Amino acid sequence: NYDYAFLDLQTKLCLLIFPLLFSSPGYFENISLKNIAKAFVLGNIIALAFCLGRSAYLYIYIRKFIFVFYSARMSVILHPSYFAMYINLAIIFILNQFYAERLKHIIKGFYILIFLFFSIGIFLLSSKLGVISYLGNVCLFFIIQMILRKKYLAEICAICFIFFITFLSFKLSPTLTERFDNAVNAVSQPVDETKQEESSALRTITWKTAFEIISENPILGVGTGDIKDALLEKYRLKGMNFPLNSKLNVHNQFLQTAGTIGIIGLILLLLIFVVPFYISIKKRNLMLFFFILLTSMNFMVESMLERQAGVIFFSFFLSLLMFIEKNNKREETSIEIP
Repeated sequence: NYDYAFLDLQTKLCLLIFPLLFSSPGYFENISLKNIAKAFVLGNIIALAFCLGRSAYLYIYIRKFIFVFYSARMSVILHPSYFAMYINLAIIFILNQFYAERLKHIIKGFYILIFLFFSIGIFLLSSKLGVISYLGNVCLFFIIQMILRKKYLAEICAICFIFFITFLSFKLSPTLTERFDNAVNAVSQPVDETKQEESSALRTITWKTAFEIISENPILGVGTGDIKDALLEKYRLKGMNFPLNSKLNVHNQFLQTAGTIGIIGLILLLLIFVVPFYISIKKRNLMLFFFILLTSMNFMVESMLERQAGVIFFSFFLSLLMFIEKNNKREETSIEIP
């Protein structure tokens, strides 16, 4: 399927362009990670405020339907999973800047308000992995700061507060509770492949289908142009009407890549994570460490490189965090563990 192959290569072109561009000598002479981070945070603030404002308008003037504040009904700009991933990275940027610089109390208070605003956004988006990433990354960030600074009270209080608002969100949000209950049921109970429409159960179906394709074409895969057709044919043969009609991808980038270009492609994709992760540990690059952690988690439940919202985000920030330190003075980037 050359048409689909060409479209897929267009979508993934940034995986080549950004590393080549950002690794060019002198590219970052007048570019600061701090400024890029501020722009990214501001963009997420505006996007989330727009989504909340729209939901408030619908609730007040159209119909009093509380669910307009949750999940895809609220996230009209991006798919909730991608939006939650963006916000989670913005939160790490804020926390890193909060600890990396000596700030005035009023600026610190402003950062805390932004953090709380984003935290509310994460729970309203009701992305299961978004909530898990938020809890894991934020708590790990505070634990690292405790170890480095030998100060415990503030960070322990912050972690307790995070768990408190998480508990409160699950109590107040029927959508969030329902989504996690469905995820548990999808894992613990048999799934009817022909009738299932719930997202967690659908993932178990698409993953199983991907494993079948990989087992049949282990070395080179079915090819860039044919992976979608191979999935749809499997759905059709098994009578999986919803995945077939929705033309679902694998919802796991590692399995998607293995099915497309085989085990060799999967190894190369894993190296894209392993090498930067090793560099982040060796150079104590906190931002790169959390970016790899965040995106690897999302790659497990979404085919992130099948959409430009995932490709551009991943290739841009990975290239940025890998190469900007090499071209900038360390004190200008504020990305290392103090």
